[in-house]
Amino acid sequence: MSDRPQPPVAPPVPPMPPMPASAPAPSVAETAGRPSAAGEGEQTLEDYLASFPPVVYVPTTDETDPTHRRVILHSLEDGRTALFVYSAPDRLNDYYLPGNPWVLCDGSALQRLQEETPYDLLFLDLDPGLQDRGESHG
Repeated sequence: MSDRPQPPVAPPVPPMPPMPASAPAPSVAETAGRPSAAGEGEQTLEDYLASFPPVVYVPTTDETDPTHRRVILHSLEDGRTALFVYSAPDRLNDYYLPGNPWVLCDGSALQRLQEETPYDLLFLDLDPGLQDRGESHG
């Protein structure tokens, strides 16, 4: 069978807090060597990339054979597609879903994901609101 598996359709994600900028971030090449235009308290692209972990845990579907698993993309209410990633397995369990399967990705793997299955936003260590939070976590 030559058909490529389609990305899973994930449940809609509840509204996310507004992002600092609605325009796509400039490429690293566009910002290199330029003075920062960010105001006080804002993070530049270079600062963000420098603080991004070398690898992240990406939630996947739960097929028995790991080679058939796909990353889970989420449709936001504004129509954009988001990929939620986590800096550690415990954060994935706490913020996403406990025990959810995952794949470990570095920057080049995230870039390949972007090229193969485009997403508009990449969220690191954020709660997409998939868990029932009836009681508070302390």
